[in-house]
Amino acid sequence: MPEKKKKKKRRISVRNLSGLFSWNIGTIIFGAIFVYIIISFFLYLTADHITSYTVTAGPLAQNPTFQALVLRSEELVQADADGYIHQYVRENTKVKKDGILYAVGDKEEETPAGEVELTEEMLSQLRSRMAGFSYNFSPDNFYDTYNFKYELQGTMLQYASDEGELSQLLGDQTVGKAPVDGTVLYTTDSYEDLTEEDLTMDAFNQKAYEVTSLQQHSRVSAGDPVCRMITSEKWSLYIPLTDKQTVQLAPNKSMRVKFLKDGETQVGAFSILTIGGQRYGRITFSNGMFRYSNDRFLEVELVTNTQTGLKIPVSSVVDKEF
Repeated sequence: MPEKKKKKKRRISVRNLSGLFSWNIGTIIFGAIFVYIIISFFLYLTADHITSYTVTAGPLAQNPTFQALVLRSEELVQADADGYIHQYVRENTKVKKDGILYAVGDKEEETPAGEVELTEEMLSQLRSRMAGFSYNFSPDNFYDTYNFKYELQGTMLQYASDEGELSQLLGDQTVGKAPVDGTVLYTTDSYEDLTEEDLTMDAFNQKAYEVTSLQQHSRVSAGDPVCRMITSEKWSLYIPLTDKQTVQLAPNKSMRVKFLKDGETQVGAFSILTIGGQRYGRITFSNGMFRYSNDRFLEVELVTNTQTGLKIPVSSVVDKEF
């Protein structure tokens, strides 16, 4: 019988095995760092994360805001005759009683013609007005140039206080004068005659609120409104109140109001009224009317919460183990 071939056995030396696995100090350190990174990454994914906040000082409670209705002492000035009206006072300008407001004539374009003798004081006032207009002039509001022109004409007419001089300058035009001291506005909104006693919730409906411009150089009839005059610096804000708000605000006798239109604040006398079964908060001021003379509604914030501090979010972690 033939002899079986013996299988050759492969011999692996210890020297060759050590070549496959080089266990030096660098490999051990790298392996330890790699395991550490894997564990740290896993812990980061499964741990609760801390969120940072920027905390600033401010009021600890929010102040209530309202849409307030503005009531003032106002009077409509009506045309004295039929014809083309020429207005000589810039809007938001104060005029004394019997000051010239407008003139009504038969011609659509009719400019005062003649000479007025001016004193040094009058010339100084005119120069000051011209310098102020030039400093504040913007090409984007070029129409102000025409308003300033009519204002200068009105000023010249004021200087011509003598009736004979007025007749020389204006000819056959009818001169309209201010019935009282006041600030001139060229809008009307039918709220001029609204009084506190007649106040209803319908007056706060801004969707139905309409404003009509009176600043025009067109034909008018006798009795037509030509401007509106605010005759007092005293003015009031009215705010509808709920039962809860009435209880919260009742202890206050004065109220600091922040006007959100321009960020200004002002303190006024505060009281609560009941008119027709509805409660209203009334805040009365003795100055500052000029800033909001054209506004019938103002968004205001009642500054009742004055305590300030750091406002920390509820979700913030106060302390944590590391």
